[in-house]
Amino acid sequence: EKAGSSGRGADDGEGDESGESLDLDDGEDDEQGDEARFHVFQPKLTTLSARLGFDPSLSDRPPRSESEEEKALFVDFVRALLTVDPDLRPSADEALRHPWIETWAVNPSERDIKYPPEEEED
Repeated sequence: EKAGSSGRGADDGEGDESGESLDLDDGEDDEQGDEARFHVFQPKLTTLSARLGFDPSLSDRPPRSESEEEKALFVDFVRALLTVDPDLRPSADEALRHPWIETWAVNPSERDIKYPPEEEED
């Protein structure tokens, strides 16, 4: 069995948005006489800040403005919630006491609230 083979790779025009695909030929033929190929996917190196749509270096430097401070605290809040180890991940009560929640999420403005589209009545 070929490890990492998914039937898709760089040579079929289907790219992986999250990383690069390397097509490696092992030089051997498989049972059908075709060359055996292995697809190795390498994830892109990125920051959580960038994944959330902010400046990738946001967490690497002190905030320069109130807006950057809010974004940095939000990234820290999300990072804490995404902690894999449940013993290290904050409980719901601890999460609600995070500085981002206590400072920025307490009184959202109308601009901050996203309303669902109104349904049409028949």
